Amino acid sequence: MISPTSLISFICRIGWILGSHSDLDWSFSPASLDQPALAEAVSVGTGTLGNWPDGLRSTVADRLRGTVGDERHVILNRIRKLGDRYAPTDMAKLVRDALPEAFKMTQRAMSFEMPTMLSCDICKLTGIDVDDVRRLEAAGIFTTIETRVGQRRHVQFSRAEVHEFARHKKGSQRATRMAEALGVPRYAIEQLLGHGEVVRETHPGLLIHDDNLRLVTSTVDALFKDLNGVARKGSPPEDAIPLWNASRATGGRMKNWGETLRLLRSGAIHFWLIPDDQRSQARHSKYVRRILVVPGKVIPVLSSEFDAALLKGVPTADVMSQVDAAELLNIDAVQMKRVAESGDLTFSGHGKALWAKKNDVLELALAYISSPEAAYLLGGPVRSFAKRLYARTDLRRGSVGWLREDIAREFDNLKVGDVPVFDKWRGPGGRFSLASRANSRSGQRNSLEV
Repeated sequence: MISPTSLISFICRIGWILGSHSDLDWSFSPASLDQPALAEAVSVGTGTLGNWPDGLRSTVADRLRGTVGDERHVILNRIRKLGDRYAPTDMAKLVRDALPEAFKMTQRAMSFEMPTMLSCDICKLTGIDVDDVRRLEAAGIFTTIETRVGQRRHVQFSRAEVHEFARHKKGSQRATRMAEALGVPRYAIEQLLGHGEVVRETHPGLLIHDDNLRLVTSTVDALFKDLNGVARKGSPPEDAIPLWNASRATGGRMKNWGETLRLLRSGAIHFWLIPDDQRSQARHSKYVRRILVVPGKVIPVLSSEFDAALLKGVPTADVMSQVDAAELLNIDAVQMKRVAESGDLTFSGHGKALWAKKNDVLELALAYISSPEAAYLLGGPVRSFAKRLYARTDLRRGSVGWLREDIAREFDNLKVGDVPVFDKWRGPGGRFSLASRANSRSGQRNSLEV
């Protein structure tokens, strides 16, 4: 609230600043004005009160339009005096709240046609740099107002539009962040988008600013919350294994992570979560390594064909990182190094990662079969089964595994049993404790196997 005395003082002073008698010497006392000047000041000042503060802002904008150099500086300087420390406190607050731009970057030629921000303020608010601001300006994302002082060009940006951009930026995240938290590849996030389990961020400014796929954070949080809420309580069954281990039984194609996670979220597939104090700290953030499932329930879903029609409108990547390629090929980082060194896949650097063409990775996955997948299909345990395959000289081996056509040819001779053998998860009191294996390289490597 402003006192009547301060209100009258404000009306007279702002009216004098914006009126035709502003060329008279400045005085903080309205009584020093002659009657015509005072009458005009009261009339103009009163007119600024309608539709507050837009009425004041538009009047100031009209007065500044066409002014340059010293004249503009004088007007802005007088407005600032109404909000400085020497003015009545209530009047100063009134002016500063209505015309905040007048008290920022005072050397700039500010515009008051709409609430605006300078590029430096945008950078502070949103965390982007000046070049990004210019790109967004060139794309027409922000409405701008240009003022000039001599040859200098000053651009102000719509505050409302900037704040809307900042809100969407803060409320979204890159898809890679969710992929890392879940412990799944980028294509799994694309599948989740196709199912509508998460929502893509589509603000035009963010599509220009960040060429990475972005998700609405609230929908990502909702997915994790739902998964945590629907997880079964109590002890898992004896044949339960980590979801990540179960996924390695599927090869030759991209796994159907989208449908699998959708069914887990809905409760159609039962699962349990490894308690925080029993999981390896090296895999602290990988959610699919915490999920325990019955393999017979989840592997058929992971192996099913994903409905490509669901990806209509979803931006899909045509390259894969080394981590994602290793997931699709069912190999680890050491094997992936051999793949790169062998030339079976060509990786090129872009940003902070190395990338290979997705089609090249799929062709390699179709050509070769890894130990976990072979063990699942042929009904044997991975460790002992891999030794048997190594001993066969008639099976051609590459950097990823064995040729599928050789495995298919010798399938009947290689078949061990009808039931695949999985390493079971053992909690406290079992064969081993995950916590005790956390620092074991062999333990961490073996925990990846089926």
